Amino acid sequence: MEFKDKLSEELWQTIFDNTNKDANDIFNSFLNTYLQIFYSCFPKIKVYERKSTNQWITKGIINSCKRKKELYLLMRSNNDEKLRNYYLRYSKILSKIIKAAKKLNYNNKIIHAHNKIKATWNVIKSDMGVNNNKTDKQDIDKNCEEASIKINAENFNDHFLKIAESISGKIKSNNSLNTNSTTYSPFNLSQILNFQYDNIIFHNTSTGEIEEIIKNLPWKNSCGYDEISIKLLKISAPFISSPLCCIINKSLSTGVFPSRLKYSIVTPIYKKGDKNNVSNFRPISLLPSFSKIFEKVIYKRIMAHLITNNILSNCQFGFRKNTSTINATYKLTNDILMALNNKRKSGGIFFDLEKAFDCVDHGILLVKMKYYGVSGVMYSLIESYLENRYQRVKFNNKLSNWGKIDKGVPQGSILGPLLFLIYVNDLPPFIQCSVLSHTSVVLFADDTSVIVNELNFMQLEKKLTTVFRSMNEWFNSNMLSLNLGKTCCVNFSAKHNFTKKLNIEYGNKILLESNEVKFLGMTLDNTISWKGHIDSIIGKLNKACYIIRKTKQYLNIDALKMVYYAFFHSVMSYGLIFWGNRTLSMCVFKLQKRAVRIMVGAGNRDSCKKIFSQLKILPLPSQYIYSLMMFVVNNMDLFAENSDIYTTVTRNSSNLHLPSSNLTAFQKGPQYFGIKIYNSLPRKIKQLSKNKNRFKKALLQFLHLHSFYGIDEFFDYRVKKIDN
Repeated sequence: MEFKDKLSEELWQTIFDNTNKDANDIFNSFLNTYLQIFYSCFPKIKVYERKSTNQWITKGIINSCKRKKELYLLMRSNNDEKLRNYYLRYSKILSKIIKAAKKLNYNNKIIHAHNKIKATWNVIKSDMGVNNNKTDKQDIDKNCEEASIKINAENFNDHFLKIAESISGKIKSNNSLNTNSTTYSPFNLSQILNFQYDNIIFHNTSTGEIEEIIKNLPWKNSCGYDEISIKLLKISAPFISSPLCCIINKSLSTGVFPSRLKYSIVTPIYKKGDKNNVSNFRPISLLPSFSKIFEKVIYKRIMAHLITNNILSNCQFGFRKNTSTINATYKLTNDILMALNNKRKSGGIFFDLEKAFDCVDHGILLVKMKYYGVSGVMYSLIESYLENRYQRVKFNNKLSNWGKIDKGVPQGSILGPLLFLIYVNDLPPFIQCSVLSHTSVVLFADDTSVIVNELNFMQLEKKLTTVFRSMNEWFNSNMLSLNLGKTCCVNFSAKHNFTKKLNIEYGNKILLESNEVKFLGMTLDNTISWKGHIDSIIGKLNKACYIIRKTKQYLNIDALKMVYYAFFHSVMSYGLIFWGNRTLSMCVFKLQKRAVRIMVGAGNRDSCKKIFSQLKILPLPSQYIYSLMMFVVNNMDLFAENSDIYTTVTRNSSNLHLPSSNLTAFQKGPQYFGIKIYNSLPRKIKQLSKNKNRFKKALLQFLHLHSFYGIDEFFDYRVKKIDN
């Protein structure tokens, strides 16, 4: 390949011989040389777009279709029975050939793709004509063309650049809503939190680290303004890792982030509503691919500092290793269930922030970073990274002018989410200092929730009001704006007929109370029954069954299983540990049986037990056991063993301690039920809990072997095993 040959011949002397220059000059020299080679090997040519043809249509199929048409016309002009029968046989054989050609083409597309789930969806949507979303890309492009009569790229860029300022302008009026307190200031964290952190210590990067970073980047063809894709970076990696290492080390030693990596291309994506309203589009940013390498090096060093000094709050579950939305939901729901189990009142406030990532104040962020020990050269590097950033909008193949970004963390970046975590990191300790006991904060990036429990309803209402005022004070002080129309409170109870309403006042208004709330993709109701969530996914699973039915005739069983896992299993298994043992989950189980019957062409009344075993797919109850047990093993720090509670050594000392329970809802919760199932697992499997991979393998073998159709069936099996 000419491009690789030219890169291999480049000695990069302008990089290695000019280390006395700053990082900007050295990177400019590198990028100019790289782009010169790139443009010489890949010159721009004018391509006329042609109507795409299906790849399964071969010359043989085209000729056979022509022959079929000739036979049809010949048959119409003759009453020859032999000719008619010959035409019918020919048509039948041709249909089989076309079907086989389609099947081979679609299977090859999926099997040989880097991202098999994405390839599966592309095949289903574009090639097979199945559309699961009314606002697919084709419709969006069409809508954008219609909307472009009144709006253009410049309108979008102006809107996206000014939205943070317009939101920040609301904060001054919100300051008078519900607090006169001046106890908090982001510029005075050391006195509020009463702790001082060590300064960051970091090392230079190496060629090996750069190569590893490039290797782990996802295969993508998308590119920033410089037209360099990640796919191209991966091809270039052996030839550019050394000069990049030199440049990045220069950045780390001087605190300068290259200016040419601070330009982003923004594409507006239509959501819903009036297509002539720029507010109904969301921005998708594309940064230069080289920026991701620089950012990843910086990210690893800052994150190592945060982990070493235990800086990030345990209340934050977003963008962190070994945490997920499931961990956040477990924390929130378990706090509620524990309170109700202890006969306390529990309530929560679910906050909605307007464009939180876009509204981050750079001055406040830098003050907080210095407080957390990100000082010296690393502080200067982050300051350089944030300042003088620009964006332009691409809309209908037209570009706006460049506009300067004054607020927010860069969207689509590697560092952006980490900087946001640092920005909101002092929120949980501030609330806990303000409100004291029986209050827990749950954060998932900008998704913010607070759970409060008290002895009686009056105290609960009073504390929730205090929490709301303290939270609003923190948001206002940090230039973040609450969307009060979407912020709501929920009064949780184990009873279905309770009538007391929360009355949380702010200004002359009352905070909206709701019986259910969307929390991290799940519908959480005030009785923790999960009925609303199960109802919401049934429609999605019905659509998944339709997609499986539609694609079955064109895909082999392996590709069809990918469709199942992409569209059915992903919906069914999400949050399963919270609702998988509820009676209503049987509605989902019925749909799962329908899906696997479709996959193998079984009848509606055929037993699915053998089908599940044949496909190596776990039935819903078995999948629930698997998901819950993997959660328990991956989060053993949340559970105590009997040996931690009792001094007497028994054969059950290594079992998990089952807490006392007064409430059915608590007994069905993932903590109580997870312990109950774990203690009932075969001893050979439990002994592997320290080795997660071996535990997972043994558990899957056990569940595939027995393919439990109900949780009671699992417990009955264990009782029989013990009796025997």
